[in-house]
Amino acid sequence: MSLETTIPTLLKEIYLAGSVYVYTEKYNPAKTLSMIILPQEYCRPVLKTNHGTFIVQFNFDYFYKMNQTDQDDALRLFPAEFARIYEQVKSSGKKWVTLDPKHSTGFLLNHYGVTPLVNVLGEIIDYQEFKQNDLERSRNELKSILTHKIPMYQDQFIFTLDEVAAIQKAISKIVSSHDGLETITTFGDTELLKLQEEGSRENKQVAQSYTNIYQSAGLNSNMWTSNSIAALDMSFKIDKASVIRHLNNIETFLNISMNNAYNFTPYEARIKLLHISVRDEAEDISKYQESAKFGIGKLEAIVASGVKQSEILDVTRLEDALKLDEILKPLQSSHTQTAADRAVNGVINDEDVDDENSNDQQDEVISDE
Repeated sequence: MSLETTIPTLLKEIYLAGSVYVYTEKYNPAKTLSMIILPQEYCRPVLKTNHGTFIVQFNFDYFYKMNQTDQDDALRLFPAEFARIYEQVKSSGKKWVTLDPKHSTGFLLNHYGVTPLVNVLGEIIDYQEFKQNDLERSRNELKSILTHKIPMYQDQFIFTLDEVAAIQKAISKIVSSHDGLETITTFGDTELLKLQEEGSRENKQVAQSYTNIYQSAGLNSNMWTSNSIAALDMSFKIDKASVIRHLNNIETFLNISMNNAYNFTPYEARIKLLHISVRDEAEDISKYQESAKFGIGKLEAIVASGVKQSEILDVTRLEDALKLDEILKPLQSSHTQTAADRAVNGVINDEDVDDENSNDQQDEVISDE
């Protein structure tokens, strides 16, 4: 199992599908763990362990629906425990079976394990409808209706119907050359009417429905539209905390599974995932480097810089074999020289002067006593 590919895959499934269920087993040839992602629709969480991991049940109806050949092929792809359980329950037709919590668990985005896309789709539909309504309103503002009324005298028509038709035809011919202008013939005066009055205030429904799309997904729409640095920073921190929470759950389960698959007694193996985000990469790495200056977490500082833990010794041995420490020499500076080296080279800074003065003063005090 490669953590570099497994962790991103699990996080992707958590945020897109709402939940992901996994099962691990010992893989002796490589002395590692093998992980399989179980079909989501055939899994359900039932309880939580004292470690905070979910106890999962699997629906063996997944195999019952297959013919014998497909069953055999599927069971060979699943961990060995599934074949053993299937032989025990196939005669009774039992469907939901609790899996070993030391090797199986589920990671849920929320309490119900529902993908945020369910809420987002509804908001997207509303947004499209609001956009369509606003577009129709804008088009109607460009349209007008020309009404020309045929005069009457003492409730009697002045023109015959044939003459009215001729007038209508003549006016329509003139009006037809103007887009968005329609003609209606009535009996009376002529009037130009707007089909849609121009809006005197901004329509906020479209903007609000756009914001609702992101809010229903648990995101802040200001990440893409706002100019407020404080709002963006807070939004990123919230999203980062959400990812770290899932990383901690994954880390806890992997440690439980690994220590139960392999006997490290009296020791305990532990996987530690460094919390380094793309946005705050430089800041996160500097924190590990600052700790390493105090002698704490030297390994974390090296891994945070991009060197794989499994390659640290190999890289060091290769550099020694190539004698890179003799070929590649850093520039002479206060960071690469000791105080004695700087004194020999005639490089004395304020810190050295202060140190010498403090030593002199200390000697004088002692001599007085």
